[in-house]
Amino acid sequence: MPESIALLPIHSPSRRWGILVAGRDSPWDEASFAPEQLRLADMIVRQIGVSLENQAASESSSQRLNSLTRLYELELSLSAADDPVRVLELTLDVAIEALWANGGGIALWQPEAHVLRTVISRNVPAALDNEPFRPDGLGMTTYRGGQARYFSNLRLEGNLHPLVGQSGIRAVAHLPLRTDGAPFGLLILDFFHPREFPEQDRRLLEMFAARAALAYEKARLMRALQEAHERFERTVQHVPGAIYRGSIDGHTTFMSQGIRDLTGFSPEEWTATPNIWHERLHPDDRERVHASFDAAIAQGKEWIEEYRLRDRQDRWRWVRDVARMVREADGSIRYYDGVMTDITTRRQLEERLLRTARLESATALGMGLAHEINNALSTLSLHSYLLSRRMPAGNEDVAHHLQIIEETVQRTAGLIQHFRELAQPTPTSLAPVSVSSLLEEIVATFGERLREQGVALDLSLADDLPRIHGDRTGLYEALSAVVKNAIEALPAGGLLSVHTSRASLHHDGTDAPGIAIVVRDNGAGILKQDLPRVFEPGFTRKVEGGVVRGLGFGLAIAQQIVGAHGGEIEVQSEPGSGTTVRVLLPTETES
Repeated sequence: MPESIALLPIHSPSRRWGILVAGRDSPWDEASFAPEQLRLADMIVRQIGVSLENQAASESSSQRLNSLTRLYELELSLSAADDPVRVLELTLDVAIEALWANGGGIALWQPEAHVLRTVISRNVPAALDNEPFRPDGLGMTTYRGGQARYFSNLRLEGNLHPLVGQSGIRAVAHLPLRTDGAPFGLLILDFFHPREFPEQDRRLLEMFAARAALAYEKARLMRALQEAHERFERTVQHVPGAIYRGSIDGHTTFMSQGIRDLTGFSPEEWTATPNIWHERLHPDDRERVHASFDAAIAQGKEWIEEYRLRDRQDRWRWVRDVARMVREADGSIRYYDGVMTDITTRRQLEERLLRTARLESATALGMGLAHEINNALSTLSLHSYLLSRRMPAGNEDVAHHLQIIEETVQRTAGLIQHFRELAQPTPTSLAPVSVSSLLEEIVATFGERLREQGVALDLSLADDLPRIHGDRTGLYEALSAVVKNAIEALPAGGLLSVHTSRASLHHDGTDAPGIAIVVRDNGAGILKQDLPRVFEPGFTRKVEGGVVRGLGFGLAIAQQIVGAHGGEIEVQSEPGSGTTVRVLLPTETES
């Protein structure tokens, strides 16, 4: 142990740092030191004080630089974060590191329970972590006041929660989280030792809190927007048809998934392809549809139209389109929202009912006319016979004319009888039907005629076709009419093609398995203006030697029979190139 000591205060111009203690083994008093020694000792302790101040300033600058760096990193992280909870976690972790805190947490106001409760914490006792903030506690008081508060020594504060006193926390910073309105939460930093909060620390913390509040609110709104969008998408998916939004220049800015079922195109393809709607409109509908749409835009009224739209497989779909105009505050149209629904089945049913009604009306009229014509033919045949009996022998010229009359009467009577057989309803018998065997039988029936005309036959029937549940007699009549029409259109040496394959029928947005029967000829074809009328009862353009052949009921009756089986029949023709008739029959129909 030294016998004597000397105490020298260490200080700098701004603060006192401590005492330098010097010991000696012999007695020591102030008289023992020369003035030069005392001045030297004073210079030494002053130098120590300045060095300590410089070191402290350097450490403080380093800490501030580190804090600013972490704040910059936080800004980058927050800008990329889209999860509100992640935003709060990043803010708390950076604040704890930048301020050298021992722990902390973030509390959010819970309106349902009307309490402020910690939602994220670091190094906080579990008992405190699970406790809601007391109405009269320090945290709740800060939250209600809306201003940051700093407690350098909690032991000097009154009304302290007992758990806080037992936790070892000695200093705390409370910073409300807010944007423009009332606070929605609280950033809390805990220190296990008393701590001053200089102005630069306070500014840094309040900057942290402001950035965190803005980032949290942004992430929360983005999450709410995403959830609302997902709810909208789920709702739209259950709405029949395709929901869309368009600008007044005709560009589609949004299209729901329903467009995929309607047309086969994805929403992305539809919105990314300019003029796709215009290009897919049926040429015969374009002028009418565009005119009514332009009128609706000009008048700002609801737009309703029915038209044909070509899908991805180049099939024509009937669409009902309804759009409503959305206006700006000044009354101008901002955009329009609409929905397209597939009404193909409805239109087919309507057309089928209309054709059936026409066919029934024409059939009834034809049956009446057939009866009257038969009576007239009988009279004509009788008088022709009487004339031939009374005619003098050797008058070959008159006999020839009488023979022509009789042949014409018999041919006309045969046509009338064929019409009556077609028009007369027959009992149906539903059973499994092999389309291949049916077509082989039909082609064999016309074999002699094909040979007489020198027509080549291309018969290609797919193997293992499923059977059709239907009326064999009716299907035989329908397909015979199609084949007969093709043969009658062929020139000598022409080509008749009959092919079958598996196919799909599109009904109500779904595909059903079926069979395709394609009958093709390379005859003269059908004029464009006549093509829409080929299924009309009584319509015919078959003329041979100036005489109209046939009654024009074959395809009409074929369409009725195919439709009754749930199938479809369509005709495509190019004048000078021939005609193709495509019959689609479902393999699972039960009626």
